[in-house]
Amino acid sequence: MLFPESERVLYQKNPLSEVICQVQFPAILKITSEENIAVFQEIIRADYPFYVPKQPELESSLTLPIELKTVMEQFFPKVPGSIVYQFSDKTKTRTIVLSKDFLALTFRAYSRWEAFLAEFNKAEKALRDVFKPSVYTRLGLRYKDMITRTKLGLGSTSWSELIQGPILGLLGDRNVEPYIDKSVNKVTIKIPDIPGATIQLTSGTANVLEGGEQVFYIDADFSIKDLEEFNAVGNYLSQFNTIAGRLFRASIRPKLHSAMEPTSI
Repeated sequence: MLFPESERVLYQKNPLSEVICQVQFPAILKITSEENIAVFQEIIRADYPFYVPKQPELESSLTLPIELKTVMEQFFPKVPGSIVYQFSDKTKTRTIVLSKDFLALTFRAYSRWEAFLAEFNKAEKALRDVFKPSVYTRLGLRYKDMITRTKLGLGSTSWSELIQGPILGLLGDRNVEPYIDKSVNKVTIKIPDIPGATIQLTSGTANVLEGGEQVFYIDADFSIKDLEEFNAVGNYLSQFNTIAGRLFRASIRPKLHSAMEPTSI
């Protein structure tokens, strides 16, 4: 087992800034037709009424550190002259993005996995019904956590008291921590129980808030390539979700866990 089992909980002070699920596929040129986009829109329009065609760009509720932007550019590559079609819900916290070679769902107010998966299933089914991709070249599920000490009443607490040593690197040395201006750790992990699947794990510190407060981010991007069996998508995503929960719990210390006010599910 890659990470130890842990109790599933809901955090009242949820550190997740974004959860993203994406499927990539060989380019389908009919997606660039407004008539076909209109058919796709009608399927999802009741839940995602706001529509904007736009050039690909990095969207986030936070000003992200350059390290996270670099990873995001890999996840949402910009293609000169390409257009993406963005559909948002009434709260603007849920977004579906469609382009000629990928579909992505983003939640910026994530609560439960079941709700997220249900929304992705609807969007992915609409993609298959309207555009009929032949294969998915990549399936990805990404969790971006931003831990802000002041929001948790932990303003003067050192990171070494909140985050486990393997994730911290040199930040875990209390003698060195006060002198570290920026810390970035990046590693690719193979998932032993899912052949071909990996986790791109990026973590570190960044000053992203007003006043320059330092936050700690944990960005876990799960993926697998070349899926021909569409029925396997939900199973892979559920496995990724389970491992993601275990990874996060293995990354934090009890003090941080308690400060986020967990409740059992």
